[in-house]
Amino acid sequence: MTTAAAGNTFAASGATLLRQAAKPAPETGIGSDIIATVRSLFGAQSALMVERPAGQGEWRVVGGVDGTADILSLPAGLLEASANQAVLHGVHLLRGGPAGAGRALACLTISTSNGSVRLAALLLLDAPDLQRCISTAGPLVQLLAEASILRRDILTAEAERERLAGLIESVDRILAARRFAAAAQLLVDDICARLEAEEVSLSWMRRGRPRLAAMSHMDSIGRSTELSRLIEEAAQEAMLQGREILWPGEPGDGAVTKAASAYAEARGATSLVLIPLGRTDDFGGALLIHPAERPVTAADLWLLRLLADQVFVPLSQLHAAERLLPIRILHEMGRGLGILRPGWGRRGLLAGLAGVALTVLALMPLPHRITAPFVLRTDRLAQVGAPFDGFIESVAVRVGDPVSAGQVLFVMKTRDLQLERAGLLADMAQHEREAQKAQAAGAAADMRIALAQVEQARARLAQTDYRIASASVRSPLEGMVIEGDLPRQIGAPLRRGEAGFRVAALQGLYAEINVNEADIAFISEAMSGEIAFVGRPDMTFNVRVTRIVPLASLQNGENTLPVRAQSEASAEWWRPGMSGIAKLDVGPRPLWWIASRRLIDFLRLHLWW
Repeated sequence: MTTAAAGNTFAASGATLLRQAAKPAPETGIGSDIIATVRSLFGAQSALMVERPAGQGEWRVVGGVDGTADILSLPAGLLEASANQAVLHGVHLLRGGPAGAGRALACLTISTSNGSVRLAALLLLDAPDLQRCISTAGPLVQLLAEASILRRDILTAEAERERLAGLIESVDRILAARRFAAAAQLLVDDICARLEAEEVSLSWMRRGRPRLAAMSHMDSIGRSTELSRLIEEAAQEAMLQGREILWPGEPGDGAVTKAASAYAEARGATSLVLIPLGRTDDFGGALLIHPAERPVTAADLWLLRLLADQVFVPLSQLHAAERLLPIRILHEMGRGLGILRPGWGRRGLLAGLAGVALTVLALMPLPHRITAPFVLRTDRLAQVGAPFDGFIESVAVRVGDPVSAGQVLFVMKTRDLQLERAGLLADMAQHEREAQKAQAAGAAADMRIALAQVEQARARLAQTDYRIASASVRSPLEGMVIEGDLPRQIGAPLRRGEAGFRVAALQGLYAEINVNEADIAFISEAMSGEIAFVGRPDMTFNVRVTRIVPLASLQNGENTLPVRAQSEASAEWWRPGMSGIAKLDVGPRPLWWIASRRLIDFLRLHLWW
């Protein structure tokens, strides 16, 4: 940096310095209290703190106290040189001269925990006290930055603890509610209070569409108003996309915000947050948050996501428990017949009534099958990544291409490695010559040092040769590329271990059937059945159950257990991830049992004593 540039960097007015000292430096989070403490420890006339990000670039002022003009009046080149010397030696002292008669300029480095920022303290001291200050107060300076960072981390952890404690209290209050309306009102009021929001509303699925269920600080809701319609449309927009919506969104976000924009325009809102409640393809409701003056932060979003995950199940149970008993009975019986599905509405109710009639009239035994969705999977998967940090030179395959074992998938650039190899060869030759000279001169110690350097260069050369040899990344197995976007990233950097392609073997494919826990008792190993794919429903394939995995998971709002089934025959067009419907043979059962099994199980579960 030139002297003129240094002058521009250090020459700041006293008012500017005080404004900078009043807030922490962005890179370090260390405020002007550090430089004030340093000045007090040394008894300095004036003190100034400067930094240089990542140990490079220009020094800039990040804090100061009264009297900084005395330091800034010194030549800028002198201040820069002192800071650079302090980085190299820990401390730099200058007695008299430009510092003034009877005074000294001291520059000390202040360490940080990550080492990414260089901090230096510039002090004007009385020369007679200089040695005592350096010896007694100097070691304490090195602890100031770490102490400040530790205090900041403690405060952050304390804030997170308070957030989690508040979240647990909110969930407890909602779990204690006995009615869905009361629980929903508790939820929106709590979120509104915690975020200091203008308005928070909850919409819940009823009869195939979201309906306004609760609004903050309102005991009664006008569900036929224009405002409720806008809220419900915005909630449906978030649920259909299955994602959080922040309005206004970032450019290129891809979210559809037409309904959210209409609500914001009607309410005069400057920002909105929409969070769907539930799991993928099974959203039961959505929250709409209208922030006030305080914006919603990333920490607030994390808290909202966690709260939404925790309250969805209890809200769903409360809502289901408030259905009329006849509707619940018909619903369970329709599920047993496999004819009542979500979204059917009145048609599903009629189908349930038809099922009741069939239960009374039909006693004929019929083949009974357990119906469940399945996904085609394979246990032979390979993640193919970069063997070293570098850039992609060429890509030989794309997603969907068949590959054989050992086939080249992509190639990493080796130009830098070749240059490094040439440099290592030159280093080896130089060290060998030095060893020969030391041997001829009878300097045994120098000869051993040169030979050790030769071995070190040879080891690094072997490592470089290995990287060059592994630059062509190959497939470890025969199969098909099912994931990877490298063809559009030629020339882009790729870090070591970062996945480039995902290869799946096409042999040994099996069907993973997600069987409802209410039906798992009827499933046994070696049971036969059939599967049909979504893309080819006209074709069925025989399967046989090979394993029941004893681990339940939530799928589409129901607890299911994965059941593995192997096909007796396969097709060339089978690919991992394909889905469809599986039907497993239970055996002949009376029609009345098939239709009423769900009802009987429901009554046994809820009416026992």
